[in-house]
Amino acid sequence: MAAGRKNTLLMGVGYEMWFNKFGNHATAAGVTKPGINTYAPTLQVEWHF
Repeated sequence: MAAGRKNTLLMGVGYEMWFNKFGNHATAAGVTKPGINTYAPTLQVEWHF
C-alpha cells in the first residue's frame, strides 16, 4: 500500500505449523488434548484499487 500502484493483485501461499498452541501441554494426567498443535495451509490475496 505504501507504493501506491493501482489495480495491483498480490498473491502468496504459506504453511503454518504452530506447536504448543496457547502454551498448553500436549498431555495432562496421561490424556492427550486435541487442538494443541496446528498445521494449516494458508493463501493470502490482496487487491489494491
